[in-house]
Amino acid sequence: MRTQRGFTLIELMMVVMVAAVMAGIAVPSFREFMAAQRVKNTAFDFAAALLLARSEAVKRNTSISVAQTGANWQGWTVAAGGTTLVTREAPTQVTITPNDVAFTSVPFQGNGRVPNTMRFQFSAADTQTVRCVTIGVSGVPNTTTTSCS
Repeated sequence: MRTQRGFTLIELMMVVMVAAVMAGIAVPSFREFMAAQRVKNTAFDFAAALLLARSEAVKRNTSISVAQTGANWQGWTVAAGGTTLVTREAPTQVTITPNDVAFTSVPFQGNGRVPNTMRFQFSAADTQTVRCVTIGVSGVPNTTTTSCS
């Protein structure tokens, strides 16, 4: 009697079908995960830029600003006078909304403080995830997983 080796075509088709069903279930969850990670990473990158600006302001004992690039905070630039220290672009899927539309920059004084409390909300259209970066008058940014309200 001959022993059979390998798979039949029907067995292979069943495995492919089960894999396709599992992929169909996983893809929407993965999209949500990726969108949430984009929001989280952008908020943390912004907070890191704020910390850099604050530490440079204290180190140089001069004013340093984090200013928006493009309209509606599509990115930001950390600048000391005419010298650009860092420039970052936000992903196009992430929306950055300050609590006051007049906030086009975050000015750090030479002592590391800012003139008033500022809040920036980070969100994306394809996820429910939001992050809020709050800069208190002490100049230290704080990131939370709630909306800025």
